Amino acid sequence: MKEETERKPRQETVKNARVNVKGEQDVAKKDVTAQKDMTAKKDMTVKKDMTAQKTKKAQDETIMKNLPQNVEWIKQPYALSVMRGDLSLTQTHIMVELMGALQVKINDFIAHMGEEGNAVFKEEDFNENGVAHVDVNLAAVSNRPDYYADVESMAYRLMGATIKRPEEVEGMKMMKLSHVFDSISVPFEDNERGRRKGFIRFYFNREQAKEIFQFTRYSKYIKAVARNSSSQYTSRLYMIITAYKAFGRWEVDYSELRKILGFLAYEEDSDGQWRWVEKKYTEYRQFKRRVLNTAADELRELADKGEADCYFDFQEIYPAGKKRGTPEKILFTITVSDLGREQNHSASYAKKLIMIEDLLRQDFGFRTSEIRQMLPRITDENIDVFIAKMTEVKKFIDKDNGKILDKKKYAFIALRNVIDDFEEAIAEEVFEELPMHAQEEDNDFYAQNSLQEKADHTSVEGSEGGVSAAGKSGKKEAARSPWDGMSFTDAPFRDAITSAFGARIFTMYLMQIRIVSFRQDTVVLLIPHEEVSDYIDSNNLIGPLKECLSRIMGRVQTVNYLVGM
Repeated sequence: MKEETERKPRQETVKNARVNVKGEQDVAKKDVTAQKDMTAKKDMTVKKDMTAQKTKKAQDETIMKNLPQNVEWIKQPYALSVMRGDLSLTQTHIMVELMGALQVKINDFIAHMGEEGNAVFKEEDFNENGVAHVDVNLAAVSNRPDYYADVESMAYRLMGATIKRPEEVEGMKMMKLSHVFDSISVPFEDNERGRRKGFIRFYFNREQAKEIFQFTRYSKYIKAVARNSSSQYTSRLYMIITAYKAFGRWEVDYSELRKILGFLAYEEDSDGQWRWVEKKYTEYRQFKRRVLNTAADELRELADKGEADCYFDFQEIYPAGKKRGTPEKILFTITVSDLGREQNHSASYAKKLIMIEDLLRQDFGFRTSEIRQMLPRITDENIDVFIAKMTEVKKFIDKDNGKILDKKKYAFIALRNVIDDFEEAIAEEVFEELPMHAQEEDNDFYAQNSLQEKADHTSVEGSEGGVSAAGKSGKKEAARSPWDGMSFTDAPFRDAITSAFGARIFTMYLMQIRIVSFRQDTVVLLIPHEEVSDYIDSNNLIGPLKECLSRIMGRVQTVNYLVGM
């Protein structure tokens, strides 16, 4: 009996201990479950973000399919376009393929131009010896394996190519001449099939990578033109003039042009003295016939066939008092071809569609399904009016002081009306439309009904279907601004913009911009070429430009621009 009495408390103790342990396990399980739930929620959020990013990327890629797909562009640092050397046609092809192999890196660099730490070659691209390399497939240069040895020989001779750049040493301004490549190598061992590995490896040290690829200026040319030209001089001059398409002209010293093409080279003579040596086409009439006329005629022919985006004419500039002989300078006049205008227009149109998609989603809260309803109806004819209307609607909604209770629907009606009849959808209309009445909407409004059909029956004070009386009676004439049609080279703008941005940027990028219109604190600019808009975007110049224009024209809140001739 005594033993049973002693055993019971022990049993109770064990039982209580088990209960406690079980309780602790339950708590632990709950904690683990809670952590899993939180982790799952975080994972779900990350997945949603990633899905949204993938969806956005896919939509942007779909929009970019508006661009003609048969043209492959190469973006090349300007320093390589004007590098010095008498390159053969094969060597030119090698350089084109080298730039092709770097396009992903170069495009990424241009997209983030101006950001701290941005570079074509990242730190991880350099090996322990401080050099980065790029491989070029021999088959990309020539489809004849029996010609590979000659291609390799031509590649080795590229070691003589040089670039020049100004630098300051101990307070002295100097011009530095340096090699483009640190070294060039090709494999000499056979692969597992008994064939030699067919590629050329180009090495850049850190200094070369910085001097060449930390650029703000670049050529953008059609790969097929540079590869398929019958003369190396056509390819070389084409690469250079594409960097000046935005300006329509390139003026260069004749002696400098000869140095770029390798006809005037800095060499060491038999006495150990370094001097400039004439190498080729020493008389100007030879140079003009073999180089300038050949390249100008071939580019014009390619442009006429719809294969080149630009071509050039040229004229000699002689020293004072001379009209013939060796010129002092050559002036290239650059014309954008029909293909070039089409490409600029297509790129501009695709970029505008991407911008519209972003604004519809971010500013008005449109869902993907709603955006898909609208984008296919935006055409080349109404896209600029649509963008202007979007800006005005956004301003009106921001100023409504809580009167518009369904802002997304209001925006949809206003923007839909632009698409329905863009000729009557001028920017001032939105300010004549009165706010919508508040009304209950079904939660599944957008899922069950077409937003367009529903909006057709939504009442708006003083309007029908969101169209104002002014819009129905006819197109309202917008007042012209005295600034409309003016150019940045006109007196009110030239000095102020040069002072704000510097003479180099003004001359290279801004001088050909014109003002299309100035309405409701919004300036619309015409930028003649995509290279200029790329530079403005990548260097975040819209803000400073808006401040500069405000000082000249009065209050400027928004700067929009169109790209194309």
